[in-house]
Amino acid sequence: MNSSIVEDRFPNYGLSDSMVVKLSRAQVNSWRLSRHHLATRARKEQVEKVVSDLCGVQAQVLSYAALAIWARVEGITRQDVQDALWKHRSLVKTWCMRGTLHLISASDLSVYVAARKVTSVVKRDWLTPEIDVEERKRIVGAIREALDGRILTRERLAEEVVKRLGMSASVRKTYALRLG
Repeated sequence: MNSSIVEDRFPNYGLSDSMVVKLSRAQVNSWRLSRHHLATRARKEQVEKVVSDLCGVQAQVLSYAALAIWARVEGITRQDVQDALWKHRSLVKTWCMRGTLHLISASDLSVYVAARKVTSVVKRDWLTPEIDVEERKRIVGAIREALDGRILTRERLAEEVVKRLGMSASVRKTYALRLG
């Protein structure tokens, strides 16, 4: 099998051969492992940089996020990750990519918030085709109102949104399940 990844898999977009970098699979794998802090584990005090370099760590289950960080950071414990999140506030747990919980570095939070604004949730979505654009705008408005100056759990946010929108019990259950 040809060892040149660039030549085999990616178009060169009209670049001359002298401009195309040829890399072996081993070189690509080495670079990726290095960039993901899997070739050499980082020092404990670099946890925020590691999370930033990864563009966040999925954190639907916090202990799994801690395990992903542990694989990349020497000597870190689950308690260290929780301290970075709740005591030092160097990490933030938030919904961002794909609408799933992630740990991101606090210094990167504004970048992710700005990116989410660009992909606002007021467009029709394949996950919720029964909700039209106008209803989605009402829901987003209710979410903004509910969170204005407050910090709510996802469950409490769902309760607040359905209350603000005056939804029936059956609709409320549907939205509560989606939000919560």
